[in-house]
Amino acid sequence: MNNMRDKFVKGMKDQFTKSMSKFVIKSGEVALEKCCLGTFYEPSIPLDLLKKS
Repeated sequence: MNNMRDKFVKGMKDQFTKSMSKFVIKSGEVALEKCCLGTFYEPSIPLDLLKKS
């Protein structure tokens, strides 16, 4: 009886670990994309402001 329960618990732990790792990988990719997009963003500066300085 304990052996079946231990196998069930181990299976549940493995499934939980796999699903959490997939979630972390996907959220990390999204965060990296946002970070890269924010880094390469250059606002357009009107030429009038550039000529004044």
